[in-house]
Formats: sequence, structure tokens, C-alpha cells
Amino acid sequence: MSNMNWLKTKDQQIVKYSDSEVWELARFIHDIYEEEASKNGWETQKTTRVAFENLPKENRATMLNVAAAVLNVWVKKTKIDE
Repeated sequence: MSNMNWLKTKDQQIVKYSDSEVWELARFIHDIYEEEASKNGWETQKTTRVAFENLPKENRATMLNVAAAVLNVWVKKTKIDE
């Protein structure tokens, strides 16, 4: 992964995550999205109704960036709450 496992926060602090952490969360987000969409009668694109590993590279990159952003918010919230 290139720069998908880091995110620059608003105060310019760089937060790093392991590739496996980002990948695992991105896969979870994808799987849950597809599952919930189906439960709610939402038909997602045929090309995205596949395992995370088989997503088109642009979709997979988007999910990895979303996962990094979620991790960034969670880590910042955790530090504030401690």
C-alpha cells in the first residue's frame, strides 16, 4: 500500500497504522455495507458485490482510505477520552 495507511490530521499530525489494520477494517466496512444494502433492498453495483480482495482497484483504494480515516477519528477520540 502506498499512502493508504496514514492520514494527516487537521493539526498536521501524522498517524500511522499497519497495512493489516487498515486492510482488515476496510474489508469489514465493505462486507457490512454490502450486507446492509442487501437487507434494505439497495442493489449495489455488480462489480462491487464481490469479496473485498476482488473489488476494482479504485473501489478498494477508496475503502482503504475510508478505513484510515475511521481509524484516525477513533484513535483521536480514544486519546481524548483517556
